[in-house]
Amino acid sequence: VADETLVILSSTRQQNRTIRNDNELTRDRLSVEKMTPDTLALIFTSLKESEAGTYTCSAVYASSQTISKSVRIDTIYAITWIDAPEEQFPILGSRYKVKCKVQANPSPIVDWLRNGQQIISGTSEHYVIDTDGLVIQNV
Repeated sequence: VADETLVILSSTRQQNRTIRNDNELTRDRLSVEKMTPDTLALIFTSLKESEAGTYTCSAVYASSQTISKSVRIDTIYAITWIDAPEEQFPILGSRYKVKCKVQANPSPIVDWLRNGQQIISGTSEHYVIDTDGLVIQNV
């Protein structure tokens, strides 16, 4: 029968630690709760993007045999605008990049429209879609 204590990757000194991606986490935002007589859960207080990673749960049998199981935790977060000024001022006749850099998880798909019509990359030499904006040739 397994011990009731949940060890989340124990060290060689048998001190309980919580480890993610080989880095020790602080305990102020994590807790272990007993869900049923045989089940414990690692509880995050307001999961942060930086806490994504691989977590490993280890259990020790009375015979000192250790078994473990790893789980991958991914965070999903909404689109945030990194560089997308509302007002941009190109010079007529110049080459200009309309800046629009975003990030999210999963990675967002960015579409460009002009007067309600989608701009499709490669269909016009006038427009080039880049990872951080739309390049307009001869504004």
